[in-house]
Amino acid sequence: MRLLVSQGANLSSEIRNKLELAILGSNRLESCILADIEPTRWQSILEHAVWLRLAKLNASGLLLGEVAQARLEEISTNHPAWKFTAHEREEFSNWSSGTGDPDYDDSRDVKITPRSRKKLVDWLKLSPPKSHPRYEDTWRDTCRTRFFHSYLALCDLTKEEYWPIDRWREALQVWSEDKLVIRSWRFAAVLVRTMPDDVLSKLIHNVTWWLQAVSKSSYQHENILLDLCHRILRLPLVSSTGMLQNGKPISQPVTEALNHPVGHITQVLLDVWFKRKPNDNEKLFIDIEPLFTQLCDARIERYIHGRVLLASAADFIIPS
Repeated sequence: MRLLVSQGANLSSEIRNKLELAILGSNRLESCILADIEPTRWQSILEHAVWLRLAKLNASGLLLGEVAQARLEEISTNHPAWKFTAHEREEFSNWSSGTGDPDYDDSRDVKITPRSRKKLVDWLKLSPPKSHPRYEDTWRDTCRTRFFHSYLALCDLTKEEYWPIDRWREALQVWSEDKLVIRSWRFAAVLVRTMPDDVLSKLIHNVTWWLQAVSKSSYQHENILLDLCHRILRLPLVSSTGMLQNGKPISQPVTEALNHPVGHITQVLLDVWFKRKPNDNEKLFIDIEPLFTQLCDARIERYIHGRVLLASAADFIIPS
């Protein structure tokens, strides 16, 4: 493409005619070449390819032929928004920009979440496009700055038995932040308690991370917190202890435990127990003791992460 700009004005009439015919001929490609693209979308791609090449030739100072000039004016009229970029990125087949680059913001496709509750519910039913590398939206910011807006929209969706996994994942990540954890737990705990097991399994890391943030704060609904701990420990999580790598033991069992959902739940239980300020020679509380006992079941491989954390707190734990 750079060659068209730098050398276009030097083309002879014969070469110019051949080049224009080749460019204009590309517009006659059959849409069936890419059957998975809608005909209108494919036609737009073709027209943009023709426009770009003719426009670059024109920008070089070359006087286009009558047919080519007419076609350029026709496409430009039909698509007035088509312009050259400030950084000439259209001249490259591949272009990569990162944060801080002059054209980074221009290349982002940011969608603003609706402000009305009903429109937000409808918007959440749409899956975010995974094929668009520059796609972004403000759902995370909505969860952070308009908690009730995001929470009530998700609540409305659960009444339809619809749990958008990606949206819940982002919401729980934001709600785990210090400024939101108490409020989010106060209102969303009852809702998360109704989460089906298959959904809970997909969101397991986000839920347990949220519970761990809750357990370190001044929380309500302790019965719901312990009920979720029961449910998560019963889930058939993929058994991945992380204690072996290439068949050999590794030396970071505590790190593995701290990053596993069972480890998260164990820490939640320890936080709950310590908040109750247990006394010397006092037995474990009746609602926590069965969970600690369950974690000590050596027949269940994934519980090893819980036993690692229980062992690390052994100086504080008094057996019943």
